[in-house]
Amino acid sequence: MKPLIAVLLVIPMLGLAVPALAQGDGEAIPRIVDVTLTIGRYNPNGPRVFVPFDPDTDLAFEFDIIEMEILVVDDDLAEEDAEEEFYYILSTSPLSAGPPAAAWIPEGSMRTFRRTGVAPVPPPPANAVRFFVQFALPPILGPSQQRLRGLQDFDTSYFVTIRVSNDEDPELGAWGSFIFPLFARKNPLVDVPNAPPFADAGLDRTVAAGTTVLLDGGLTFDADNLGFDPDLVDVFYKDVLEYSWEWQSGPVRVDPVLVPGGKRWQRQVTLDTVGEYEYSLTVEDGRSAVPSIDTVRIVVVPSIPGNLPPRARITGPTGPVTVGTQIVLSAATSTDPEGQPLQYRWRQTNEVGGRLATDELRTRFQPLSGLQAVDSTWQALQPGRYYFGLLVTDPGGLSDTASFIVEVIAAPAGQEAARVTEAQVAPATATPQNELAAAPTAAPLCGAGALLPLLVLPVALLGWRRRPRG
Repeated sequence: MKPLIAVLLVIPMLGLAVPALAQGDGEAIPRIVDVTLTIGRYNPNGPRVFVPFDPDTDLAFEFDIIEMEILVVDDDLAEEDAEEEFYYILSTSPLSAGPPAAAWIPEGSMRTFRRTGVAPVPPPPANAVRFFVQFALPPILGPSQQRLRGLQDFDTSYFVTIRVSNDEDPELGAWGSFIFPLFARKNPLVDVPNAPPFADAGLDRTVAAGTTVLLDGGLTFDADNLGFDPDLVDVFYKDVLEYSWEWQSGPVRVDPVLVPGGKRWQRQVTLDTVGEYEYSLTVEDGRSAVPSIDTVRIVVVPSIPGNLPPRARITGPTGPVTVGTQIVLSAATSTDPEGQPLQYRWRQTNEVGGRLATDELRTRFQPLSGLQAVDSTWQALQPGRYYFGLLVTDPGGLSDTASFIVEVIAAPAGQEAARVTEAQVAPATATPQNELAAAPTAAPLCGAGALLPLLVLPVALLGWRRRPRG
């Protein structure tokens, strides 16, 4: 065991158990003199097997169970026929940055145990009692970037603190304490299969000769990265996407080049020769066997006459719909001043037209069908207000947006929800809003935490260093 670990384990006992030999009512302060750790590995196909666990060298996984065998000495128990009631608190605090846990040990939970009825083997001294505490590791939302980059072998880490008192309402310092580090990883036995990315090379367009065209794959979709900003190096998400742009065809070969100050999914080309060009975008997430590929077509003409932007309009239900209804949102009334054909993009948004946050994706997201069609369908699964956005683009690259609100109410008791078809939907025009292309919202990251004992905190923050395992 490293010297620092020894310090972390000794200081709580010295600093919190020694200041007073007895509490105000004459009771002695209990002391934790020994803790033995075992771990029961998660096993979806059979019973758990508990094996010895060294927190300094061994990794735990989410859903594993840690068991602590704790030997507590209390001088009051030396008296004949003594019967003592004890209280303990189990808590955690973050040791290093990591993805937040979906649930963890309740902070400040106080649980009771009695010496009477305890049958330790071998028996402890007359003034001691041995008891057992178990806790399960919580789910981890995703692997850390540090582990993905090979800089460490764990996803998140904690200090675990066990405190024992023989007073239901103890004074500050009237605890016997024991603290140890815990390093945890995602459990491969319960990790959901990786979702492949879906490359999006953008909309086809027509440009004048000599135009510098931006190739943008920013709308590429990867379900494992929902709710995160891929530009933040400290964000914990599953996939690091790699983007590759290539020239496929055209009157002359013009290879994509980096955009000064641009994003890693962007490239640019300057097209001087009239004709039709095709470029492909290949996206790899490092986990899926087959990459995702999409193409974009760029038509270069000698010149483009004056172009006015199109007008986006959405028609849909004119009033509330019941749960279970399949609605149709239509962009058929959208127009272009020059009568040019339009391209369509649909998506579900938040109330200001931006992307749904992570919690909204879990509770309110229901995929739209026909994302690039004139009409898009969506089914209402629960009551609430839902927001949708439409982006229309003309061949010259000019675009407009519109938004639409659908109010979903519960179906009357005993009455089956009606199904609204396209023919039944009465037109209702939405007011355009230019919020459709709002930047994605990063999911908030937060971890379970509790204040460390004052004598341990400086040591933990200034002295702890853990070497990454290969």
